[in-house]
Amino acid sequence: MRWQIALLRRAAIAVGVVATLVFAPSTAFAAFSGNTQSQMTISAAKLLAPSAAATKVDTSCGVGNWWGSANIMVSGYGNVPGANYYELKVLDPHGAVAFTGDLSSAVGKQYSFFSWSSNIRGTWTYEIRGYYKVPGSTNAWAGTALSGKIICS
Repeated sequence: MRWQIALLRRAAIAVGVVATLVFAPSTAFAAFSGNTQSQMTISAAKLLAPSAAATKVDTSCGVGNWWGSANIMVSGYGNVPGANYYELKVLDPHGAVAFTGDLSSAVGKQYSFFSWSSNIRGTWTYEIRGYYKVPGSTNAWAGTALSGKIICS
């Protein structure tokens, strides 16, 4: 009978050890030391304005008693490093956008703004700007504009 009690005692100890390992929360010990810094440089592309020296823009304005017209012709513009699209934007004397067009495929085309009233009078503004349009996306980076004036009086 002694050997039976010893066997039961060993079985109880084994069950207790297994239960402790299974049900007791495990504890992990770790120690870290040291201090490290990382240098990370982040930048974005900056697109410059087209070169004024390489840009060729001709403007004219005609004002009559009951009509008026402003004309602009871009026959060349300075290349902007990094740009893959060029745009012409014309603002009327009130600052509203009168025209926006793709210069990349329409250099040498004349743009005319005609009115049967004398509201053509004032200072019109044109802007030529390079963009980088991200391929396969609607995202674009806009460059700085090269701007000029058309004065209709």
